[in-house]
Parts: sequence; C-alpha cells; structure tokens
Amino acid sequence: MNFKVFLKGSIVVVLAAMVGCTHLGSRVMPPDRISYNRAIVNSELQQLLLNIVRLRYGDTPQFLSLNNIVSQFSFQGGVAADFNRSMSPGSIATTVDVAPNVSYSESPTLTYTPMQGEEFVTRLLTPVDIQILKMFLRDGWGVARVLRTFVQRLGPMPNAILASRPTSSRAPVWKDFSEFSRILRKLQWLEGFKAFNDNSDGTYRIMVVVTAFDKLNAEERAFLKKLGVDPLTPNFWVTTVENDQPRNFYTETRTVLAIYNYLSKGVEVPKEHEKIVGRTIMPNGEVFNWNQIVEGLLDVKYARVLPIDAYVYVYYRGYYFYVIDTDNNSKETLNLLSILNGIFQGNIQSVLPVFTVS
Repeated sequence: MNFKVFLKGSIVVVLAAMVGCTHLGSRVMPPDRISYNRAIVNSELQQLLLNIVRLRYGDTPQFLSLNNIVSQFSFQGGVAADFNRSMSPGSIATTVDVAPNVSYSESPTLTYTPMQGEEFVTRLLTPVDIQILKMFLRDGWGVARVLRTFVQRLGPMPNAILASRPTSSRAPVWKDFSEFSRILRKLQWLEGFKAFNDNSDGTYRIMVVVTAFDKLNAEERAFLKKLGVDPLTPNFWVTTVENDQPRNFYTETRTVLAIYNYLSKGVEVPKEHEKIVGRTIMPNGEVFNWNQIVEGLLDVKYARVLPIDAYVYVYYRGYYFYVIDTDNNSKETLNLLSILNGIFQGNIQSVLPVFTVS
C-alpha cells in the first residue's frame, strides 16, 4: 500500500471521529435536565417534610427558595493514533491503531434564598382565602382533604383548632367536622353536590347544593338535618363573613403556618422523644393520640434504618422520618401543600443573603 494514501485515509478517519464528538452535547443534556427536574421535586418534598417534622418537635421551621440553576458543560474530544511499519524481504507493511477519546464534565451552580422578611412572614400568617378552596375543588381535589387541611372551623363545627399550634395541653374537638367532611366526600364520589360562586350579598361565598339525599343513609341524612340541610333546604353557604342567615356557615381557614402545625400531628414520634414533643393528658388520665386527627391525610413514620420503600425522607434527631411509597393519601397531601406553597410564596423579593452552592 502507498503510505501517503494510507496516511490520508487515516486522517479522514480521525477527523470524522472528532466531528462525531461535537454531537455529544445534544444527546447528553436532555437527560440532565430530567435529572435536575427530579432533584428539584425531591428537594421540595424533603423541605416540606423537614419543616413538618420540625414543628412536631416544636422547633423553628426554615424555608429556602431555589432561585436559579446554572450548569456549565465541558466537552473534550481527541484521537490517538499509533503508526507501525514492518519490513520483510519483498514487502513493506504499515498499520495504524486509531483510538478516539472523549471527556465530558458538568459543573452545576445552585442559588438559594432564605424565605424571610416581613412580606413572607405576613403571607405565612395569612389565612387561606376561601376562593383557593373553590379552586382546588373545581380542579377535582377531594373535598374532605381540602376542608380538613385548610379549614379550622365551618359553621358550628370546629376542626381541631388547637392543632394549628404546637402540641396543646388540651385535646381538640374535631369529630363532627370530620364526619361532615366524610359525608361531602361520599357525595362527591356520587356527584351528589354542586358548588357555585355566589356574590349576591356583596361578598364572596361558596354556595353548595346537595342533590343526592337519596344516596345517603339515615344517619348521614340526620347529621345534615341537624345543620338545617335537607331535601327542602338543600343548600348552604361557605363564607368568611358572620351573619344570622340560616345555613350560612361562617368559615375560619388556617394560615399556612397553622397548616404545617396541623399536619405535623401526623408525625409518629419515638418513645424516647415523647417528653420533647409533649403529651396531652385527657380528663380520664389517658394520653391523647394526636395522630388520629390527621388520619387519612398524613402518616409520617420513623426508623433507625431507612426503609427501601421510602417515597420521601429526612434525617432528624437521630431517626429517618419518611412517607412510604404506597401511602397515596400522604403523597397527595404533600402535593397539595406544595401547590399551596407555590401560591403563597409567589415572587417575594428578599433582601437577605443569597446562598450559592457549586
């Protein structure tokens, strides 16, 4: 073989290999975007869970906002070639070994801002607007989950108002509210009630009309009857304005911080930590179980060794606190809280230092 011809061919191979390297970025970056997306979601859930666990212990919550992600990509490509010539009587043999090499590196930079200041604290301590309740119901969220999480009083029915703060020395009242929420949830499954916006008295109200009394059992109909809701008067109003109109249920919603405190009652606590979180002793001498007031909403377990079926977890005070992957009720409640956080945090301008992690 003519050596010059062979050399030209080898150079073509080398250049082709190097050109091929330039297409690596377009194939690598999309999966990294997905990885960032997953990491951000998991980080958000962990922050939610961490603050819920903190409040169960009466500790101070802290919120960080992820403001920006900048990622620098570096691609390097090259080719190593090894030429060998061997001579024997009557012939000359030339061989070349071509070895392309490619290196890829990524350097992400994350920017966090502490969520503090007057504006953020004001939002944290502002009751949830009942229009947000209607928004979630219109979007198909379970009425029991929305009411139990966001509302601490509906008409004559309190919903564990004492749970809106760290552990109380008194047991809360919540069972009538819980039963009312359960009945509405049953009607929702059966498409047995309708909810409308009502501004007829000059203030925003939600008008609820029950349309399926025949699908309720006698006890459920009797419960609604005590509230003045029956086939002859099937409607009631959810309002934040107190008045004497019949079936006009004055509603107190929780603040965002109160929602965190309320949901923190779903955190199971190790025996050796019971004195830290405090106990509520009932008149009969028994210890009140705070977990029951959020049953079906949130169940946070603990373990020394992290289970393989943990959906989200945080390590706190020597234990892993986690939600199992099959607990769809808890996962849905965390998603609800995540959406609410997005609504209330909004675009808050912070004058506090920005933390950059590279």
